[in-house]
Amino acid sequence: MAFFGICKNANTSIKAAFLQSMGMTPGRVHDPALLHYAGAEEIAASGLWSFAICWHPVTRAFSCWKNKCGDGWNPRLARWGLCQGMTFNDFCLAIA
Repeated sequence: MAFFGICKNANTSIKAAFLQSMGMTPGRVHDPALLHYAGAEEIAASGLWSFAICWHPVTRAFSCWKNKCGDGWNPRLARWGLCQGMTFNDFCLAIA
């Protein structure tokens, strides 16, 4: 089985579940000795069943807005046109 990891899409949780299912310590998800990193071409040639998990773009944008313009506000985000408490619509316009 091959998993295509996409940033901010449960990579660590999925790797931990794989390791745990093989009787290994799930806390070692970032140990390169336990996981083989391969490119798409290698995986396609291997015949392995492969999958990836991705968020719907609107769901991802909403989560980011909630975090970055709410409790996770950092003034450095202003350089990208974001401001604390901005509406979701304004946020979407700023990141588009």
